Amino acid sequence: MSRSSLRSWGLALGLCVAVLFVKVAWTGQSEFTEGQALEAAGAEHEAVVRYGRAIHMYLPGSPLPARAAERLVALAQAAEKRGAAREARFAWEELRSGFLSVRSFYQPGGRYIAQAEQ
Repeated sequence: MSRSSLRSWGLALGLCVAVLFVKVAWTGQSEFTEGQALEAAGAEHEAVVRYGRAIHMYLPGSPLPARAAERLVALAQAAEKRGAAREARFAWEELRSGFLSVRSFYQPGGRYIAQAEQ
C-alpha cells in the first residue's frame, strides 16, 4: 500500500472512532438529562432506568457516570427511607450492573459497586 492509501485509511478509521465517541457521549448525556426530568416529575422508577443507561454509556474520563451513580445512590437511599424495599433494590442493582457492564482491563466505579453490594 502506498503512503497516501495508508493515510486515507487512517483518517477514515480516526473519523469512525470520533463518531463513535461523540455518539456515546451524546447518548449518555441525553439519558442523564431525561433521568433528571423524570426525577423532577416524580417518576423515580423511570429515572432510575435512565440513570442506569447513562452509566452504560461510559467513556474514560467522563464525569457523567459518577453523576448518574450519585443520583442512583440518592434514589436508592430515599426509597429505603420510605420503606420501598423493591424500588431501593432496583436502584442498587441498576447502579451495580451499570458499572459491571463496562468492565475492560480495569473496573470503573468500584466504590459504587461495593456500596451497592452492601
